[in-house]
Formats: sequence, C-alpha cells, structure tokens
Amino acid sequence: MALKLDMAKAYDRVEWVFLERVLNAMGFDRAWISRVMECVTTVSFSVLINGHPSSEFRPSRGLRQGDPLSPYLFILCAEVLSSQMRRAVETGCLHGIRITNFAPAVSHLLFADDSIFFARANIGEADKIKDILHRYEDASGQLVSLDKTTVSFSKGVPIQKRSNLATRLGVAEVAEQSRYLGLPTVVGRSKKALTDILRDKLSKRLNGWRGKMLSRAGREVLIKAVANSLPTYVMSIFKIPAQFCVELRSLISRFLWGHEEGKRGISWVSWKRLCRPKSIGGMGFRDFHMFNLALIGKQMWRLVTEPDSLWARVMSAKYYPGGDVMSACLGSNPSYTWRGIVEARNALGNGWRRRIGNGLTTRVLLDSWLPKTQTGRILSPQVVGQEHMLVSELIREDGGAECGVTGVVVCLSNVIGLKTGWSVGMGARKMVMEAALEHPGMAPSKALLLATVQRGLSDKGKYFFSSSSLHLFRDCAVAKRAWIGLGVGVEGVDGGGIRDWVEAVWGELGGREHAMFMIGYWAIWEHRNKVVFDDQEVNPLVVIRRAKDVMEETEGGGALLGRKGCGRVRDENEKGGKAWNVPPEGFVKINVDAGVKEGDGTGLGVVCRDEQGRVQWGMSEVRDQVLDPHVAEALAVYEGLQEARRRGIQHIVVESDCLMVVEALRKRTKGRSDFSLIVDDVLALCSFFTSVCWSFTSRLNNSVAHILAHCQPRVVGRVCWSDVLPEKANDAVLFDLSLI
Repeated sequence: MALKLDMAKAYDRVEWVFLERVLNAMGFDRAWISRVMECVTTVSFSVLINGHPSSEFRPSRGLRQGDPLSPYLFILCAEVLSSQMRRAVETGCLHGIRITNFAPAVSHLLFADDSIFFARANIGEADKIKDILHRYEDASGQLVSLDKTTVSFSKGVPIQKRSNLATRLGVAEVAEQSRYLGLPTVVGRSKKALTDILRDKLSKRLNGWRGKMLSRAGREVLIKAVANSLPTYVMSIFKIPAQFCVELRSLISRFLWGHEEGKRGISWVSWKRLCRPKSIGGMGFRDFHMFNLALIGKQMWRLVTEPDSLWARVMSAKYYPGGDVMSACLGSNPSYTWRGIVEARNALGNGWRRRIGNGLTTRVLLDSWLPKTQTGRILSPQVVGQEHMLVSELIREDGGAECGVTGVVVCLSNVIGLKTGWSVGMGARKMVMEAALEHPGMAPSKALLLATVQRGLSDKGKYFFSSSSLHLFRDCAVAKRAWIGLGVGVEGVDGGGIRDWVEAVWGELGGREHAMFMIGYWAIWEHRNKVVFDDQEVNPLVVIRRAKDVMEETEGGGALLGRKGCGRVRDENEKGGKAWNVPPEGFVKINVDAGVKEGDGTGLGVVCRDEQGRVQWGMSEVRDQVLDPHVAEALAVYEGLQEARRRGIQHIVVESDCLMVVEALRKRTKGRSDFSLIVDDVLALCSFFTSVCWSFTSRLNNSVAHILAHCQPRVVGRVCWSDVLPEKANDAVLFDLSLI
C-alpha cells in the first residue's frame, strides 16, 4: 500500500524547542545554533484591520514561509521522521516495496512537506506507521490532516482488506495516487494526463497576457522568462511526445505574433529560425524537443556519475543489473521514464568519451575513447575479426612496454594518445600468427609490423604496394632526413618492394632501433596525410619530433601504471607577491604557463630553477590542437612534472599564474571533464615524488614560463634546454634574480 500524507500548516506548526533539539542532536556548533534560533524566534507580525496595521505580536512556534532558511530547517526536522521509518525497516517492522527482487526497498519518499509511505498491506505495518506518525506529531508539533491524506493499494489486495486498512488508518482510499509533486504517479499508454498538465498551465498564462497592451519585445521577454520555463520540471522527468512539442510551439508562436485565440494568422518567421541564437540572426527561443532531450540527458548523466544514489540503484536493479547504463538495452515492458532515458542516452552518446582504467569494458575499434578527436573512435581501416578487441589487451599488467607494442600503434593510428605501456593483444596476435606461418621463426614484433603493412593500411588505395611506396618511406628527401634524425640506419638497405625492404631493414636493426623504426614509419605516413589532406608544409623536423615524442611516451609512460608511490603532496598557500621567490632549501621551483592562439595551436612553457634561482632546465612545446586555456595550463603542469620525474627530482614547488589550476590541485577536484582528468593525472604523477607543493603567483612573476610558452616557432613538437635558455627568457631570469 502507498500512504500519501498531507501535513496541516506544516511550516507554521514546527515547535521551536523541537527544532533546537534536532540541531543539537545533529552536532551543529552551539554558537551557530544560537544564531539560527535567534533568527527564528525574533519574528513579529501585525495584521491589517480595516486597512490599518494592528499592534505587533510574537508567535511561539513555526517557521516563516518565504524565508530562504526555512526549507532547510524544515528538512532537518523531517529527517527525524525519516530516521524513524528507516529504523522500522531495519528492525523488520516495515518492509517497504521493491520493484524487483534485488532492488533496494523503498519505505518512504520525502520532499519538504510532501511525503509518501510504502508498506505491506497488513494490520501490523499499518499500526506501525500510525505509531511513528503519532510520536512525530507529539514531538514536533506537526499534525497529519486525515481528511486530505489518502491510501492506495496494489491490484492483488482484496477489496475487503483494503476497506479495513483504510478505516484503521483513518484515511480515504483511492484507486491510485493521482499526483505527487505535481506530476502523475502513473503514466500509461495514453499521455493525456501528462500533456494536459502542461497545456493547461501554458494556456492560462498566455490567455492572461493577451489582454495586455504588450509590444513584441515585451512578448519576447514573457516567453523567455515564463512560458519557456513552465515545462522544465515535467520535461526533466518524462519524454514528451514530439507532436505535443509542436502544439506547445504553436501556442507560443500565436502569442508572439499577436494572433487571437482560435484564429489563424501569419507567422512571419519560421520557428526554427527563431530558435537560433541572437548572434546569428535568431531570437534565442527554445526548441522544446531538444530541450526535453537535454533535460533527460542530465538525468541520464546522474545515473553515470551518482551510481550509489537511491534512484540509480533502483534503476540499475530493474534495467541493467550487473551492467552499466551506457550499454543497457530498452528491455521488455519498460517504464515511460526509462524509455525517455534510453532515447536521451542515444543523443548524449555522440559527445561522451570513455575514460580508460583497466580497459576491460572498452572496445578498441567500436567505442569512443580517444581524446581530442571529433568522433573519439579509431578511423584507420578495421581488420576483420578485431571488432571486439578490448583496450585491456593493449595494456600490460606490469605497466611496461616492448618494441612489439608499436606495431599496434601503427595499425591503430591514433591509439598512441594513451600514456600507458602497450603490448601485443589477443586480437593483434591473430595477425602475427598468420604472418608467422608464412615466415617461421620471425619475431612477433616484426611479424606484427609486416601484417600492419600488408593489411592495416593497404585499404588506402593500395598505396603501400604501388611503386611509390619505397619512395615515400625510403627514397624521398623527407624520409631520408627523418631516418637520419631518428638514428635509424636504413641507408644502403635494398629491397624489391615495401615488404622486402621492411624485412631487410629489420634484419639490420636491433633492440631499441626496432621500436624507433616502427614509430618513424608511422610518423612518415601521418605527415604525408597531413601534407596531402590538410595542406601542411613538408617538414622532416615535424616527423622527427613527432616520432621522438611518441617514443618517449611509449618508454616513459608505462611506469605510470601498476606502481604505488609513497610521495607526500603538500599545499603551499603563498599568494602571488611582487617578485619571483626562490624555493625552500632542498627544493626546485617549476614555473609553468600556456599560450593559446586561435588557428595556431597551443604552446606550453616550463622552467625549473633551484634555491639560488639558477636555471636547471627549460622546455617549450607546441601542440597542434587549440585547447581550453585552463586545460592547457594543467597540461603544462603535467608535462613539467613528467620532465622532473625523468631527471630524478624529488622535492618540487610547482608555480602557476592560473588560480583555477592551483586550487583544483590543492582541493584534489574530481570530475569528468578534460580539465578534471588532467588534474587526476597530475595528482597520480605526484606519487613519484617525495614532496610536491602548489603555489599561485601573479602573471608578472611568471614571465620566464610565459616567454617559453610563446617563444618557439609554431611547429608542433618539443624543445628542451639545459642551463641556458633563449635570449628573451634568459633576460627575464636575470630580472627575477635582480629582485630577490
């Protein structure tokens, strides 16, 4: 049974003594309680009698409605009733309801003074609820209005039993609870009850405005401030039928253009155009269908981000037990709410990315998991039979890396974005085995490269088996300079075709050169595509920098997994002063900055100085993406710590002129945005150091890092310096030293 309560004058009947005891029991500070009670008990009223105010009088109980503090105080008082219900469930006196066998039991729902109780339809539980309510009334001063309280039963309860229980509770019986919090409790095949609520509310408002002499600008303000907001609550819970969205749009459109009720008129501009932002010629009205999807999408996102909440646990038990909401299916006989969530999930899925943990639930080729790409998916030609390969197959358990790993990088193109160790996964081994059958005794890493050359890239117009393949990778000036710059000896190695040449080069190389050859091979191909399709200039230095960066990432990133550091992270609460300050004795200070230029990529600048202000090293890096400034600043911190880790530094002060980044690191901010994920990576990286401090400074005191972020010509890649920085940066260092 479901018992919907109605409290008589809920706010006005709260006893002040009860409120004070509740605040004390919940552990609030005594001084704070005194201030709150003073606000509550010093209220006075006067009544207008024949237009004249009477003398003031003071109440002895109650909370003022309209006071912003009152709802919170009332909720704290209602928590007493809630705790009594929970205790009854724990002791077995009440059982609540479950929508499935494994769903959590729900005994009550409270929203301020709106409450509904659930229990089994028997005399014992009915008496227990009455007892709880009587004790709550005696303590708090609240009073249940039995005339307005109703009870409803499930279909399996006999009619006679329903009547007896309703009489015992002293309330009226109804077939079903019509509404709770203003919404229908049951939505069947017909959505009339739901749509009537919205239509009636909107029509009443619009009809009330028609008689007023309003300009078109006035109508626009009323539509945006009131009419567009009315459906928000309903649309955040239910998926509204598309045809009804059109009906709401028509009501607002007729009001905007001044059409009389029931008469047709001319709409001078289409609604689609009116929904455009004002910056591109529209009026900024809402598209109700898209707005509905967006609001339900927020509920969908709550299921993802708050899996321990009551409603998430209920939905999980019903629709995706043991799974996750992202992959849950519609199921048989789903509720109207779940149908809307699934539809919103399909729309939301176009923009989200999966974050990689152990990779056991992410498919390499089918899921969106690559950062900073339009689709988030692998765009390279997919190998038959590899559709369900998991990212976990690419990550070694020990976090290490081997040369054979980069074959997967070549085959999967953009997969190199992961800062983890890689190995040949089960899916890739099928390609290795097939190649190994043709060449018995071949090394797995070599077999994977040959399989990649033959299958992974051959779909691009069979480019690699044409006569120009050898020219691209061996004979052209870009390739020759790239191999020399990478230290890979391929000159003088002949081969009849691309496959024969790869085998010949492989036989001449060994150890680390195998990995560099495979990465260089991929980097040349990537650069060739950017020249052909993106009109980039031919530059062998870009190939060299790209390949070296990937090599460093492959070699250094593996150690980030599977290792628990014992480092200590400290907060340094200094504010930006008037001059750059040296770090404490035994520490180095790493200043970071980022520079974002539209259409020209993002620059990162890092400088490391010791306790005497001497430069230890500096770094400047350019990335081709135009990043959010806060993301770029956090990325500069990450790259600075990575370089410090490679150099074996243990005691560090990291200083930035971006307060948002510093505060996020101090507070260990959690989230799912790109910025929050980089902050997580930075905090994880801190475990490799003995001590890390965070410091905020003014932009003026961060001039060296600022210069390094902007000094390098806008060519993608990284440049590092030891001791001596570029001239402008060096002048800034000397200026900082002069102020110490």
